[in-house]
Amino acid sequence: MSNPPSHPEHPPIDPTNFDLILIGTSLPSSILAAAAASASVSKTILHLDPNPFYGSLFSTLSPSHLSPYLSPPPPPSPPSPSTDYSAVPLFHRSLTTPISLPPLPPHLPHNLALDVSGPRVLFCADSAIDLLLRSQVSHYLEFKAVDQNLIYDGERGSFIAVPDSKFAVFKDKGFSLTEKNKLGGFFKLVNAHLSGDANLCISDDDLETPFFEFLTNFGLPKRIIGIILYAIALADYDQDNTEDCNNLLKTRDGIDRLALYHSSVGRFPNAHGAMLYPMYGQGELPQAFCRRAAVKGSIYVLRMPVAALLTDKDTGHYRGVRLASGQDIFSQKLIMDPDLVVPRDLALSTPANSETTSNHSCSRDFEKKVARAICITKTSLKSDSSNLLIVLPPRSLYSEQATSVQALQMSGNTAICPVGMFVVHLSTLCNDANQGERLLTAAIDALFRQPNSGSANDDPGESPSKNSDGPNVVQEEQRPVLEWRALYIQDITETRRVSANESLCFPYSSKLIRSWSHPETITPAPKQHHRFEPMKTLEVQVRGLGGWDWVESPAALVISGLGGGHFRVGVGLRGGECLFWEWSWAGLVESVHTICTTPSPDGNLGYNDLFDATERMFRQMYPGEVFFPEQAAPEDNEDGEAVDPE
Repeated sequence: MSNPPSHPEHPPIDPTNFDLILIGTSLPSSILAAAAASASVSKTILHLDPNPFYGSLFSTLSPSHLSPYLSPPPPPSPPSPSTDYSAVPLFHRSLTTPISLPPLPPHLPHNLALDVSGPRVLFCADSAIDLLLRSQVSHYLEFKAVDQNLIYDGERGSFIAVPDSKFAVFKDKGFSLTEKNKLGGFFKLVNAHLSGDANLCISDDDLETPFFEFLTNFGLPKRIIGIILYAIALADYDQDNTEDCNNLLKTRDGIDRLALYHSSVGRFPNAHGAMLYPMYGQGELPQAFCRRAAVKGSIYVLRMPVAALLTDKDTGHYRGVRLASGQDIFSQKLIMDPDLVVPRDLALSTPANSETTSNHSCSRDFEKKVARAICITKTSLKSDSSNLLIVLPPRSLYSEQATSVQALQMSGNTAICPVGMFVVHLSTLCNDANQGERLLTAAIDALFRQPNSGSANDDPGESPSKNSDGPNVVQEEQRPVLEWRALYIQDITETRRVSANESLCFPYSSKLIRSWSHPETITPAPKQHHRFEPMKTLEVQVRGLGGWDWVESPAALVISGLGGGHFRVGVGLRGGECLFWEWSWAGLVESVHTICTTPSPDGNLGYNDLFDATERMFRQMYPGEVFFPEQAAPEDNEDGEAVDPE
């Protein structure tokens, strides 16, 4: 089929065949593009984005761009007909639900840079920093240190500084001598365990116990336990209520988080704390990876919507994309941002059942949500710090508060706002919009005061002063005036790694085994594409390579390695019956890793989980390739900066 003439605003793309096409420049997609471009076997890459900016849900936007981006998208236009391929419409679903997005007041400047997925930081010693260094993306970034880490004491309405070392514990006048001795002894035990001291090593049984229980048995005071759990280990849910806790932190994981925090302190000589923030906002991270991919030869086109996916009319397999301009572009693999939806029956969309392709998953409910808020003020939350993190732990705001609220304040020295102003990002996990709004509203009321709520003599621009109740107690007249705020809910999605989201079509060439608990070898089936109709309305789930486990759900896909390049694939039926196929790696690559959907921003403060999930996606897509091999020297460093924070 000859491509129709391109629209004037969409010039034609040449070439038209690529190894990989990516739709959306979210951080995971940008990392995957840079990793594929840096692989030992060169790959041709086309990276598209319908937006005029980089980053998607990981972007940093001005107030005028924030509201339109968070609003529901317009309905898609039907794709133009095709004679050679089936054009399957690509649907856009909004992962954000605005709660309050008022216009910016006239007295506030518009040159603000607001993170869509804030608050977020990078720990100085985490794997994300190592990846920035190894990939040489650090040459395109600058950072500022987060000066202080605080935890909110709801009973006293005060901020408590989080100690980052044994020396800091004994220097802090806010702790009693008993508390200092207990906390110092705990840090000594943790350091001995991490160093491999057999005499002081924590037992395997203790490592599997809840971290809250381990800290309590050690004899630590309640206030110290709260600091360790929520301000250092960054537990999201109330760990004291083990029965209702959605994510109970084990001691093993808690110790690892402590080790990350303490090893981050002092890694860079010009960073005083454990955390870093990118200059100009979090949106600089996906831009830096896109730039790295472009240096390696990738093609980038912004303002380019994708109207449809192209599939083979006989097999229903993916072949390429149709742009809004009408041009057809082809590729072997496709990666999409999580706000794009593949119709459920893509792999089964043959002429016989093409009417089912309209059954897409835009209406799907998401189990995980995160509530986010952006606040603007002219006064720091703490008079002696410009860039700081405040954790409001469970039950510090009200008795039913089940999750922590994290608030990250950044100042004008990060270039996200004018000097003398502050941007505060807040987030908390929630079950629904009502719960999220209540949590954020309570946190905002605890940290800020509304205009004209103080006395007539109060100066809104004056920093908080110390008072007779203690140096860290926040009185009504001390809290900064809230100049503007925005609240919204974001759905959290997981990585999708199958050729169609809710249907399955795969070749098999070995044998069919029934009953996964008592395998029985059946006569080998002929090589063909097997359409498994019961999976059409069920979600497919896949776990990582090398020992993938059975997914406990009513219907699921499980893949496990058998050695020698052979794999076993099992499909669970609603009634409990399980079917298994065995095949070689070549068939698995074609069927499972043709189309991937990247994860959305999660509710974590750091990037480790997101970067790890992205690396797993790359290794599954390109087995045998190194994820960002070591480079001898940068190819492009005309205006690069070192990763060390200022």
